[in-house]
Amino acid sequence: MQKRFSDGALLAILFGAAVIGYLEIVDDTTLLFGVVLVVTVILGNRVDDAHAEIEYLKKRIEETENQISRLWLDR
Repeated sequence: MQKRFSDGALLAILFGAAVIGYLEIVDDTTLLFGVVLVVTVILGNRVDDAHAEIEYLKKRIEETENQISRLWLDR
């Protein structure tokens, strides 16, 4: 599993980008690119978490179906 920033850390980076944009240290295009990049990473993390949860639930459903089949055959 790869190491990644937590959502809190990425939101802190986003906040820092907003402050930099407010102080007009960089131009708007660069700031927009940074914000889009951070939001994309946050959404990517959420999608990865959801995919892992779906795979876990599929495995649990399969195990439960196997248990039900064994119980049904034992009757």
